[in-house]
Parts: sequence; structure tokens; C-alpha cells
Amino acid sequence: AERVEAALKAEPDASPERQREIEVTTARNSRSNTAYYDVTFSPVKSVSVYYAALVAAGDVELAQQVRQAHDQAIRIAVESVQDQVAWAKTGRHGRASASGRSTGKWEKAQGLSAVLFAHHTNRDGEPQLHGHAAVLNVVATADERLYALDGAAFRPVKDAMAAAYDRAMEAILSDLTGVGWAERVD
Repeated sequence: AERVEAALKAEPDASPERQREIEVTTARNSRSNTAYYDVTFSPVKSVSVYYAALVAAGDVELAQQVRQAHDQAIRIAVESVQDQVAWAKTGRHGRASASGRSTGKWEKAQGLSAVLFAHHTNRDGEPQLHGHAAVLNVVATADERLYALDGAAFRPVKDAMAAAYDRAMEAILSDLTGVGWAERVD
């Protein structure tokens, strides 16, 4: 808002169309910090329906095992990508004025920090067992300095995390409850 206000003050006689252009351009060029990355994990719909049916039938013990499998699979998924994405960009990246070369480097971080939020319905109130992992955009390097994650490395691995979750969820749920899996014909 402050940047937009300053840009508008620089052109006090701007037409309404030009004012809108200034607002859009300034907002687009403004940098914003990313506090965390939200990664959502959701099993196939049949698991959510199974969980809801167990709760409705009063089978709390078996429902808790389904929930346990889900929670454990999320942890496995997040941990599975730490080696690939727990990196920080340190120093100055981009062109350094004197040498023309970047003085920045990538440093291995100690791991990821995530807060898990569990949900059991979608926005329409239908059964949808799912969880959000809010992965903090701060990592510690070996010398305990704190930096932001290398976001370019983190964003593309969401699909890998989802695949790790799916595999873990099926295996853990089968081990805990004895359920079987089959692909639908369609």
C-alpha cells in the first residue's frame, strides 16, 4: 500500500486508467515474503468414506487406526523430501557489480519444520480426511544460522510428497487394519 501510494504521488495528474495501471504494476513488482508453504495431503475418497462410516458406527478404535495411518503417512511424506529441499540460499545471488559473478551459494539445512493440521471434512461438510502441512520457510544451516528455504527447489516437490504420502498411506492402513486395495476398471 505504501509503494502504491508513493507511485501515485509521483504522478499526481494521472488519469483514472493510469492510476489503475500504476496500482497493478506496483503490486505486481512488490516482493512479499513467504512465511510457509502449505502442502495438502488427502487419501482416496474411499478412505474418507471408510473413516466416516467407522465414526458413524461408533467403531472409535478402528477409526483411530485410519487417522493414525493418515497422520503417519503425512510425516513420512514430509521427511521423504528433506534431503532434496532443505537448502538455503546464502550470500548474494545474481550479478555482483565488481566481478560480474554471484557471491551466493546453496547450503544444506538441518531439516524442515512443519506444523500439521488435521481435517476430516471438506468445505461442503462431506467426508474428506485430509491434512495440511505448513512447512516453515526458515531453515538452519550447519553453523546454526537461519535462512529462508530455497523456494525454487521446494515448490516442484509437492507432487513427490503426494506420491510418498499415497504409498505410505496405503501400506500403513493395510498393516493396521487389513484393508486391501484394487484399481477401479474406469
